[in-house]
Amino acid sequence: MISDVFLAAVNEPFPRGISHSPQSRAIYAVDLMLEWQVLDFKANSASSCLHRMKPQICEVNFCPDFQRACQYYPNFLNQAFDSLFFETEESLSWSTRIV
Repeated sequence: MISDVFLAAVNEPFPRGISHSPQSRAIYAVDLMLEWQVLDFKANSASSCLHRMKPQICEVNFCPDFQRACQYYPNFLNQAFDSLFFETEESLSWSTRIV
């Protein structure tokens, strides 16, 4: 789902989309909400319901707030910039490429 957002964004040329630049790097924040979906419901027992969480994208922004990330992971920005600019095996081990 998240990769679809970015693939759609690069599908259009600038200024409608994100254009390619081998020198550019970015960190994006994705805000999600989780919706519970009932897959199977039996009227006689609420405990027999099957549920699934379906993520809903609320927004994607290119200027995320790193305060909480740095509060829980003090080395977060160092690791993020290492993976963006150096792409060593160690720096890429904690991140996932989605596109």
